[in-house]
Amino acid sequence: MPTPNTSDQKERLAKRAAQNEPAVQMLSPVTCAKIRAFRDARGWAVYHHPKDLAISISLEAAELLELFQWSGSDAECLEKRERMLEELADIATYAVLLADRLGASLDEAVLEKLEKTEAKYPAESMAAEKGLDRYEVLKAKARAEEAEALAAKMSNEDAPDPLAPLKNAMPALVEYARFLKSHPAGAWTSASNDRIYFVQYAPETVRIWAVLDELAKAFTKPVLDGAYPTTLPSYPDAADLAPLEPLSLLSLLIGILREERRRDGAFLSAADAGIFSRIVAALEVKC
Repeated sequence: MPTPNTSDQKERLAKRAAQNEPAVQMLSPVTCAKIRAFRDARGWAVYHHPKDLAISISLEAAELLELFQWSGSDAECLEKRERMLEELADIATYAVLLADRLGASLDEAVLEKLEKTEAKYPAESMAAEKGLDRYEVLKAKARAEEAEALAAKMSNEDAPDPLAPLKNAMPALVEYARFLKSHPAGAWTSASNDRIYFVQYAPETVRIWAVLDELAKAFTKPVLDGAYPTTLPSYPDAADLAPLEPLSLLSLLIGILREERRRDGAFLSAADAGIFSRIVAALEVKC
């Protein structure tokens, strides 16, 4: 292929600029269809995940950039025009394939982005005598706003969820409530002399006590005591429990365990009466 005449190319570019003639045309629907057909004929669509296509765009852009390496003051490098067009074609091809994979229209994406950019850099500001300086000011402002928004988002995402320990324990609590539907929490039994009675609790009940003990450590006694509802009836139903906040409900569960340690059989009574399961059901709604 003959080497392009760089002076002729510069002349054509200058002429287009003077006549306001567009030097670039968007890809036609026919070209986009040919790109998709090329992909489909080779069965490559299954490999075209957005991540891989985005990586390919970046790599091809790096190859385009490499053509300008060590070019010194020559910002045009028009003698490498054909190679530039090859790399540009690769970038455009992958861009079409990525848009297709995302189910998006490149035309619509470009127009939407232009609308945002026009709002960010108004033409009247750019047309001023020091338009380039104004551009730098607006660009710096936009970047500062984006950084501020990102920092706020990260701050919100990094903020610990105060209910995280309770939410993490919910699967165990729900599973134990299911267990209570078909099994007793324990049973009264006696020692060999038949005079000392105590509750023999099921292993599942003992394990849920360990879960409640960990929650008591996570939220501390002052917090739980402050959340404990004092106006509930002795045997609250679902309607009584529904208005309560998660910590108040948790304080009720831990309160049942504390009562068990003061008085043998208290936990069994609460489980048999359905109180434990109703509290867990209310918690499941809240968490």
